[in-house]
Amino acid sequence: MAWLKPVFIGGTTVSRATLHNMDEIERLGVKIGDCVMVERGGDVIPKVVKVVDDKEQPRGKKQFHMPEHCPVCNSEIRHKEGEVDYWCVNINCPARLQGSILHFASRSVMNIDGMGESIVNQLHEAGLVKNIADIYALKDKRPQLLALERAGEKSIDNLLAEIENSLKLPLERVILGLGIGQVGTRTAELLAEHFGSIDALMDASAVELQEVQDVGPSVSTSIREFFDEPRNRELVKRLEGYGLTFKGVKRVRGTSWWERRL
Repeated sequence: MAWLKPVFIGGTTVSRATLHNMDEIERLGVKIGDCVMVERGGDVIPKVVKVVDDKEQPRGKKQFHMPEHCPVCNSEIRHKEGEVDYWCVNINCPARLQGSILHFASRSVMNIDGMGESIVNQLHEAGLVKNIADIYALKDKRPQLLALERAGEKSIDNLLAEIENSLKLPLERVILGLGIGQVGTRTAELLAEHFGSIDALMDASAVELQEVQDVGPSVSTSIREFFDEPRNRELVKRLEGYGLTFKGVKRVRGTSWWERRL
């Protein structure tokens, strides 16, 4: 995001414009202090088009560098060669908390349907949920939940029932809910079947992880980075304490899906 000296464009005053990602910053060659040309893409979103370089507008001298540590929680910032994303590895980081909760609660993950964006924002602002494990402490905070905007007794009771029902979901859903980079639905299922428990998965080496079907060096590195972060391991232990399913049916080589469940 470029922070600009306010300028009037297309009927509105613009003070910020998108720079998309580091690749775009490097493509434009933009520096802090530059004069830039800005347009509103689709007449809506302001974006930097190019750097203006002339005698009247001298170039800036300060190059932007992506921080090595998260400016919110100080965890290490990670980036994979060839990709544009930079991310904080701490799932509890306040800057990524709301997205982590929405992912965890989504229908295809832990199926807490009543935990939509509006209530998640309110829970965050009220300090009721500071990480995803706090979702399971809400059962003891019904009065505080009822004090939220547009929170009726029926909707809160339904929400608490959905949270309770999520405790019964299988291990692969919990793994998926952690939001580990590059671990989607199928990979979470394969990891659950191969290791049979969250503890075995947390302690697996990169080599052991790559024994799992479809898990290559990039995915195994992402998994290890996640579980090497102490705050993520602490979160997993808290979730275990609330009674989520942390053991599954370990796959036995040479047996079919039906055979191992008979």
